Amino acid sequence: MQEIAPSDKPRLLLPSFQGYQRSWLMRDLLAGVTIGAIAIPGQIAVAKVVGMPPTTGLWACVAAGIFAALFVANRVLWIGSDSTTSPLIFAGLSVVAVPGSEQYVRLAVTLAICVGCIFVVVAIAKMQWIADLLSRPVTVGFMAGVATIIVVGQLAGLLGIPAAGKTTLEKLWNVLSNLDKINWLAALIGVVSLVALPLFTKLNRKLPGALLVMTLATLATALLSLTRYGLEVLGPLQTGAPHWVWPDFSFDAIRVVLPTALAIALIAIAQTAATSRSSADAGGFTTSLRADFTGVGVANLASAGVGAYSVDASPGATVVMQSSGTKSQLGSVIGAVCVLVVVLFAGGLLADLPTATLAAIMILLSVRIVNVKELRRIRSYSKPALALTIVTFGAVVILGVELGVLIVVAL
Repeated sequence: MQEIAPSDKPRLLLPSFQGYQRSWLMRDLLAGVTIGAIAIPGQIAVAKVVGMPPTTGLWACVAAGIFAALFVANRVLWIGSDSTTSPLIFAGLSVVAVPGSEQYVRLAVTLAICVGCIFVVVAIAKMQWIADLLSRPVTVGFMAGVATIIVVGQLAGLLGIPAAGKTTLEKLWNVLSNLDKINWLAALIGVVSLVALPLFTKLNRKLPGALLVMTLATLATALLSLTRYGLEVLGPLQTGAPHWVWPDFSFDAIRVVLPTALAIALIAIAQTAATSRSSADAGGFTTSLRADFTGVGVANLASAGVGAYSVDASPGATVVMQSSGTKSQLGSVIGAVCVLVVVLFAGGLLADLPTATLAAIMILLSVRIVNVKELRRIRSYSKPALALTIVTFGAVVILGVELGVLIVVAL
């Protein structure tokens, strides 16, 4: 089967659709439904971290997924609200406004516009060389660190342990120190989900494994009333139209927002480039960072348009897209439409989905972010390069993505 291979200068609109074949439509549809179902709880969680109303995360996902697809060249790149930059949004805005307040939301919208404009300027000025501040060894270490952060962050949900801690090490210690509080039903469902997903893939790679696992877990929970045994589930979602607000472009607001926007843009550029390049390498196709940066910029502006906050390329969700076999950004659009349907009309559709199943899926998919083949290649040809990869990995895991990126860029 012929693969899509966008050129270094893809067309301006819908570049990921170049060479599209009708036989790929079903894969894109299944991938879209899968990523939409998986994205919903994550987007809500990020909104809570940011300090915004929960539904703003869903609306950010909808706007970003639809509008980014117009420009993104990488066919599996998922753009949405991401846990990497969410702490920066909260840290930058909570010192001047009460989280969740009208003024806070206005500043968050203003911040998203600023981040979007920075990305658009970088793309128009052909400044994607900024991403080259991260070398190949740094990129591999960065992605391995992100994968570790995601896995550790999902352990509590997998075992039914109350989540606690802000840093990766704190979250790991929380799990290790509360093993006596494991919810064994949640752990059982989590382990079964961990086994079932690769089993479905092994039986038939065309099967939407993640979607099947979520569907079966949801049905089992509902039919057997497992919540009466203390099993944590996603619960019903609040539905309704987005809450539009006007951005605040006063001098005081810009003075507060701009430094945060620059910091977020630097981290988002690094993460977008690393995610796009690694997924393209894994998928055997080429991409254009200029087009991808344009997509992220437009996605941020669209997110602001629905009263939400800044968005970024998500490594974990991108792996979900890739593992689901999507062939273009149609998968992102379908995923966004699925989220739109849920947020408008079907808030209770995923109410009985166990959080342990979601955690299991994210753990399995996040492990795939690690480029083991490239790690072996780096180890074989250069010890200094391997050392740089290890330092990057440690910096990201221990210090977090934000400080980790700044340190490795300085190196």
